[in-house]
Amino acid sequence: MPSGIRRWRSFIALAGSRSTPGCSAGGARGAPRDERRANAICVPGAGQCGPLDRWAALRRRHTERRCRQLAKAGIGLKELSQVFITHNHSDHVIDVGTLMVLAWGSGLDTPVGLHGPPPLKEIVHDSLAASRFDIAARIREEGRGRGGPLVHVHERSAGGLVYEDQRVRVTCALVDHYTVKPAFAYRFDTPSRSVVISGDTTYCPRLVALARGADLLIHEAMYLPAIDQLGGENAPRLREHLLRSHSTTEQAGAVAAQAGVKKLVLSHLVPAFPTITDQMWLEGVRKHFAGEAIVGRDLQEV
Repeated sequence: MPSGIRRWRSFIALAGSRSTPGCSAGGARGAPRDERRANAICVPGAGQCGPLDRWAALRRRHTERRCRQLAKAGIGLKELSQVFITHNHSDHVIDVGTLMVLAWGSGLDTPVGLHGPPPLKEIVHDSLAASRFDIAARIREEGRGRGGPLVHVHERSAGGLVYEDQRVRVTCALVDHYTVKPAFAYRFDTPSRSVVISGDTTYCPRLVALARGADLLIHEAMYLPAIDQLGGENAPRLREHLLRSHSTTEQAGAVAAQAGVKKLVLSHLVPAFPTITDQMWLEGVRKHFAGEAIVGRDLQEV
């Protein structure tokens, strides 16, 4: 086990649970706003501190904010070991290289595995290349070791076993994210419980099969009555994209019920309007799922 992995903690920490893709209200595409942070889900102790899924930001300062969110959850960047990317939309992967650079700058000295669909290798290579000047300066002036050899990218295009050690078994399934293929959901089976992360997807039978009997399902959710408030001139096309790419609250509830999970957490909420209450989010879920269901919040432990 890498020396940087120091302790076992079996909780799941959410970050950026409210994240609206595409256009925000008023038509400003991808405008950085507090309620639409790019999101991450961390399962410390499950795979040596993985995963960090959908870790991205529109600006570097937002990546640093995500790192602060990790710190608030009691997780140091130098503890990173395995990172699992669901798909290659920018709000899920754009700053994965920046995350690696910041972790290296924070003292990371053990290998990190990055798992996800192609062209993840190209994305990581280009992202690290953008920091080449900074990396060289820090090696020259601060005596830091070379970070490049620490990053190991593992691309995959099919479901199956992704990673396994003595504490966790990670499997994945292909999900339906419209034209963005491949896209994955992940399952983490640990000695204490099983956790499934839906990734971005519309209703998908493969996700139901992956989540069968899980203790916890973290599922994206779209509040259908409000999506027409998104976008401007491209609103009709955006609506078509959302309906083909994402899951309504009713569909999230159906997956949870059909898979027989014990608990459902809604995350990656679309749209991320503060006027949509938890009761409104859960109303659609309750049409199908009678088990425990909550709406995710940043730094919430579930």
